[in-house]
Amino acid sequence: MPRKTRRSSITWHPDSSATNGSTTCAAPRKARISCGRCSRSRNNWSPASDGLRSAIWALCPGCGRSQGACHELAHCIQKVSNRKEKASVEDSRRRVLDIKRQPTVHLVADRLREAIIEGHFAIGEPLSEARLAQEFNVSRTPLREVFRILETERLLSSEPYRGVRVFTMDDDETEEITAFRIHIETIALREAARLAKEPLLADLREVTARIEKVVSAGQRDLFAALDTEFHDVFVTHAGNRYVGRAFDLFRWRFAALRHLLKHDEQVLERSCNGHRQIIEMIAQDRIDDACEILGEHIQNGKNRFMQSLKEALPQK
Repeated sequence: MPRKTRRSSITWHPDSSATNGSTTCAAPRKARISCGRCSRSRNNWSPASDGLRSAIWALCPGCGRSQGACHELAHCIQKVSNRKEKASVEDSRRRVLDIKRQPTVHLVADRLREAIIEGHFAIGEPLSEARLAQEFNVSRTPLREVFRILETERLLSSEPYRGVRVFTMDDDETEEITAFRIHIETIALREAARLAKEPLLADLREVTARIEKVVSAGQRDLFAALDTEFHDVFVTHAGNRYVGRAFDLFRWRFAALRHLLKHDEQVLERSCNGHRQIIEMIAQDRIDDACEILGEHIQNGKNRFMQSLKEALPQK
């Protein structure tokens, strides 16, 4: 004859917060309790209510022993809650450490872009996925996303079965991109002078003062970055997103090319004079003259860019 299992009814402590005089269960409706006899666990034990009294009983699925008491259940629930809170804190700390340890795609893109612009990678140099993934402490999947971002910025180029390499430019492409650059920057100058003349002049003068300071101090390595910043000012104050997107098509390439140029004193002085003349024309509302000087300023650098590219490319 099968053994009958006695079910023990356990009276719950009434909820002291009840205001209608009824006796309710103060414990949550879900918990996890382990059997003291066979160590089997069961989830989602639910109390049964009979109105004025609330009781819970359950049979262990392993040994059939009745389990539960209000104070035991409450203690178990508190332990579960503490474990969850501790796990949540530990997970948050682990995520912070992972972010510090595993740079994001955009952070890696910024670092690789800076390295290309500053000449740590030669023009036309092939890039090794394995080496860069190890250096930046990322897997190859986010690194390929970085490559895609820098390809849209024209700093990298990829070909089937040849991998990814730093950009190169021949004479025809240099001619075309220089003409395009003149159009975009003169449009930006006109829009910036029309919409924000005084802030434009303030920023141009501030950048020019810093350029002259580093030139006089002989810090020629800082000139390229400041020269890029000078030309960025026009687009910043133009207030036109489409002009900005067009500008981004060549912005980083010319930033990289400026670091290749040999900045002797004569070249630096000619560049500073061009900057001062542009500022003077804008201050006098002679915008057509400012655009003409800017176009000549950009055109003068074209031949130097071409020569620098030829010297930077590996000899075949």
